[in-house]
Amino acid sequence: MKITFAAMGAENISLEALSTMLKKYGHETTLAFDRSLFNDANYFPIPFLAKIFDSKKATIRKIIDSKPDLVAFSVFADNYQWALYISREVKERLDVPIIFGGIHPTTCPDNVICEDCVDIICLGEGEYPLLELVESMNNNVDHTIKNLWFKENGNIIKNPVRQLINNLDELPIIDKELFEGYIPIKDYYLTVTSKGCIATCAYCSQNFLKKWEMGKGQFLREKSVDRVIEELKMMKDRYRYKRVDIKNNILSGSKKWTFEFAEKYKKEIGVPFRIMGHPKTIAPDTMRVLKEAGLWHVQLGIESFNTKIRADLLQRYETNEEILVALKTMDDEGVYYSVDIMVGLPGETEQESIHAIKALAKCKNLARASIFWLEYLPGVDITKTARKWGLIGDDDLKKINDGLQENYLSTGSVGEGKRMINLKNYHLIFRILPMTPEPVINFILNYNLQRLFRFMPQTIVLVFVDVLVSFVVNDHYALFAMKSYFWELGRRVKDRFG
Repeated sequence: MKITFAAMGAENISLEALSTMLKKYGHETTLAFDRSLFNDANYFPIPFLAKIFDSKKATIRKIIDSKPDLVAFSVFADNYQWALYISREVKERLDVPIIFGGIHPTTCPDNVICEDCVDIICLGEGEYPLLELVESMNNNVDHTIKNLWFKENGNIIKNPVRQLINNLDELPIIDKELFEGYIPIKDYYLTVTSKGCIATCAYCSQNFLKKWEMGKGQFLREKSVDRVIEELKMMKDRYRYKRVDIKNNILSGSKKWTFEFAEKYKKEIGVPFRIMGHPKTIAPDTMRVLKEAGLWHVQLGIESFNTKIRADLLQRYETNEEILVALKTMDDEGVYYSVDIMVGLPGETEQESIHAIKALAKCKNLARASIFWLEYLPGVDITKTARKWGLIGDDDLKKINDGLQENYLSTGSVGEGKRMINLKNYHLIFRILPMTPEPVINFILNYNLQRLFRFMPQTIVLVFVDVLVSFVVNDHYALFAMKSYFWELGRRVKDRFG
């Protein structure tokens, strides 16, 4: 059977995992990829440039030309409307079944299955359900496959959910060839080594999944170190990549795993790598061994320096002291890091932003302070809290389930115009933190100079500052993101004229 995956914005590890499972059993896969330049839910949206570089028509044409037996989408809140648009356009031109999987159909299954362009949805893990579906398509489609919902003769068949995959080592190594022509893998190798997380923060999809998966197996599951090294060695031989990005929610929930990984990575891989961290996992000995193994960047979620908001609203229970110790530890060990700060939280005032800026201005190895706007996601606790407090109503919930709110890089779920403007005033200060001395930051705050930002061309200024800071602190992650835009433009020129 021939399966065409459709994706937008960025490389999708989930699709690579599904593709390799299908290929293992003799099926053919291909990708229709919409880079969605300047509107990719990964960087600043710039509407007029997004319109100029829109490539949805080319994506639709790629799907149709591939003559698939099945079209598959991995769907989350921010690409849901895009997926619906592509699916409807494909359906008008091609009689082909379409399946939506991913976190959005898992959290909003009744909404998604009712869409006219969706034939099947997959709830939860999709590796085995999708394989079983494709295998059954050689005969009559099996409508009893666990995790899948089907439409049949106007009815909806809702199958139960299976147990989680406990041993991740049993899964084949991800199919990087799927994105090979669309992503400069040799510059930056992306992977994940686990499912689940040590935390269930109220704003994150893991918050929903922890409850939804209860009774179906262990929540946090990790590949063995040997399996991870096997993948990285194989792909290093194939792509000669320069850097690795391990995009788990955290590198590991086990110190033993972390130390074993550091030892074997240093010996057998030896290229710089990047991880995501949690304040409770940042310790001097851990940072030391990871730095020796090649760690060059930690992305650390802080979200807020207001301990009450962080604990009561976000379900983040580390203390400010633990956060500051984690930052100092990375400074002392010579590890560069970025921090994630969330704005637009209920009950938050401008003082939270000022407090965060003053705390981060003291950091030595800060490479980036990233601002993320609160985005209410379906099914997570913070969305339920906002509804309970009357901050959102039924119409808002419908927009959330339909993927119609702004994403976390735009203005998220903040609806109050004045508050939005006030919060935006602090964007520029967060951006310049890594290259600006603490006395200068304090001068700006003391004289409220941040309020001048509202009179500037904000997107242009932020992009310029981002580029400048990236070069000043040699932020390889940001530089790669910028380079990937030029890489994509070059790919399009080559496709058209080459």
